[in-house]
Amino acid sequence: MKKLVICGVKIADFTVVIPANPAPAEVTAAEFLKRIAEESCGVKLPVSDAMTAHSIVLGSRETDPRIKWDGFRIATDENHLYLHGNIARGTLYAAYDFAEKYLDYHYYADDCEVISTDGESDIPANSETIDNPVYEMRRHSWIGNYEHTDYGSFNRNTDISDEKYGRGIRNAGCHTFNKYCPDHVYYDEHPEYFSLYYPDGKENGNGVRLRFTNDAKLMGGQLCLTNPDVLRIVTENLLKDLREHPDWHIIDFSQNDNTRYCQCDRCAAVDEEEGSHAGT
Repeated sequence: MKKLVICGVKIADFTVVIPANPAPAEVTAAEFLKRIAEESCGVKLPVSDAMTAHSIVLGSRETDPRIKWDGFRIATDENHLYLHGNIARGTLYAAYDFAEKYLDYHYYADDCEVISTDGESDIPANSETIDNPVYEMRRHSWIGNYEHTDYGSFNRNTDISDEKYGRGIRNAGCHTFNKYCPDHVYYDEHPEYFSLYYPDGKENGNGVRLRFTNDAKLMGGQLCLTNPDVLRIVTENLLKDLREHPDWHIIDFSQNDNTRYCQCDRCAAVDEEEGSHAGT
């Protein structure tokens, strides 16, 4: 089995210590460490809310100003190992990082978990590592992250609603054109707000203004992003959301999931200048 020494003491002598009233993600972190340590090192770590002679302490007892968002700190003193973030999700990420670095644990895919039982690791006393993310929100839309929440959490995917994994950032959304300029409100009186699309090619004419949800052949469209009224409506609705949700740090305004972008003369001119349909 793998040999792990922390502060000069073998891992078998340690207890996982969680707060007296732990957050769900701190419980997840304790269960994760207990399972991986048993399978990797062959030891059954007790879990307690009381400090012992040698403890793996999960969860922050006070805010560390050096930790950003769901970042975390992995540190030791003479007798204990500390894994914590300023929020519970950060503590869970500290547990994941600890397992990767010192137990050679890997979770390559939702059906491919590798737990090493070979080798040795030594974590010295009086050491410290702080790991902060570059982005507050991280969302990679691979189906494995959503069908297997534990795998999405391990990948630091913040688009998770389960408190067991620290509940991530859910307000950002995606494909939000209809949220901020809804076709059911504006299309009938202002079809010019919506993408002008030529199903048979612009050279053949017969352009149509598309709703976001259309017939089975054309499906949905986009907004006409060069229309000044669209800019005004979207801006007003975005600001309204921010005023109503002061706790939101991120807001998403993004195109619909199709290629039926607006081909009106104004939008076409911008796309031509930018060399990409990303121009509008």
